[in-house]
Amino acid sequence: MTEPTCDNICKAAMAIFDGGPAELNSAAVEIHLAACPACREEIEQLTALAVGLSRLKRRQQAVDLWPVIRGELHQRQYAGKKSAWRPFFGLSALLLGYRILEIVPRIELSTVFKLIPVLAVIGVFYYLRENPFKVNPMLKLEGE
Repeated sequence: MTEPTCDNICKAAMAIFDGGPAELNSAAVEIHLAACPACREEIEQLTALAVGLSRLKRRQQAVDLWPVIRGELHQRQYAGKKSAWRPFFGLSALLLGYRILEIVPRIELSTVFKLIPVLAVIGVFYYLRENPFKVNPMLKLEGE
């Protein structure tokens, strides 16, 4: 059991007022409050504050801003991604084409069959235009 100091009494008294579990029983709190005017005054102030706060109502928003925000986020996320990567993609395709033209005369027919699955996977990823190793930040909650 916790020692009945002024601090512990105030915490226990507010826990009892809120209806929660208190470290001290209500009898020990009442005995201490009857003998300690400083704790009694602090509990009165805390109780008045709690009652005043419980009377306040949170203002409800009549406008749902989330669809507008979601649309703006979606536009900002995908705006410019395609145009920013096009020069790099073009340069990469040019260098890859040059390298392939350089290697083709020396390549064996069995190597072509080894490259076909790799090229197929690259083609599928390009067709889907999605990075398979990226975590999707646009997850949706259930019921949304």
